[in-house]
Amino acid sequence: MKLKESIPALPKKRAGIIPFYVDENGKIEMMLMVPSDPKFGGEKFQIAKGEIDQGESVKGAAYREGKEELGLKPSNISASYTSGSYFGGKFTVFAVLIKNKSDFSPFGSETGAVKWMNWREVYAGARKEQMKMIVDAYRLIKTKI
Repeated sequence: MKLKESIPALPKKRAGIIPFYVDENGKIEMMLMVPSDPKFGGEKFQIAKGEIDQGESVKGAAYREGKEELGLKPSNISASYTSGSYFGGKFTVFAVLIKNKSDFSPFGSETGAVKWMNWREVYAGARKEQMKMIVDAYRLIKTKI
């Protein structure tokens, strides 16, 4: 599947984060979220993401968005990888390996739901406009495990 980068130009740079977990059998799960308000990306599962604040690094913004939208704790991350850059460098996605699937704080009010998803669930239930980014992250993860 090829994602056209014809989505309207992003006014500000953004960063996204995909936590992933690999179980003892090598099965990969990715954590995605659904916004509490559909105007922020619809009703499908998607990457936690947001604008990069002035003076903030791209990676710092991704981690902040992970904390706000997923309850991600930096202490629960064992490895971090830049998964890709999209829309002319205006959107960078990180994939982060999680130590413990259960060690998350409560997520913020911008999030309606979070879910650990295997590949079949991601492919069936994730936001189609982000599938190239998610596929790229999955492929990267497969090279790291």
